[in-house]
Amino acid sequence: MGCSERGQYVQIRTSKINQIESIENREDKIHAAAIMYVELGIRIVPIRPNSKALPSSGVNYQSASRKPEIINRWFGVGGKYRGWNIGIACGQSDGVAAIDIDNQEEWERFSPDNYDFDGPVQRTPSGGTHMLVKWTKEMRSSTSHLATGIDTRGGDDSSCKSHIVVWPSEINGIPYEQQESIKLTI
Repeated sequence: MGCSERGQYVQIRTSKINQIESIENREDKIHAAAIMYVELGIRIVPIRPNSKALPSSGVNYQSASRKPEIINRWFGVGGKYRGWNIGIACGQSDGVAAIDIDNQEEWERFSPDNYDFDGPVQRTPSGGTHMLVKWTKEMRSSTSHLATGIDTRGGDDSSCKSHIVVWPSEINGIPYEQQESIKLTI
């Protein structure tokens, strides 16, 4: 695993997930996972503890980063956001988007067999699913636009405009879980 180049696929490997899961200190686990995401070329942002919200000041989508030195300042020992949740910033021509599925029945009705969603899948604390996909111009942010209980998180070709919270973040003590180890082309 290493830095991805634009247009190359990235893969969240089960072995790496297991290695990070074995870290007992939650703050160290969050830091290791944040580094993993940026090594894969994915922009991240800190998310308030036990929340899905960005910090009230100091960080926005334009400051989303995939630079290890910034991640160390945010999540490393003594970091301003040490132990906070992790968000993946969605949008931008060399980035990712997300499909947030809170209604599996609607998703099964909506998702025709000819769509190939080839990206990492995570289970949310509420029982929903996040699917990461390569950002395209069609991937804007929406709420129940595709179908009831199916949201999208995206942006435009020059900036991130939304986010999803990702593994190993927690809400009310319940973690997000990485479900599948699948490649994602970005």
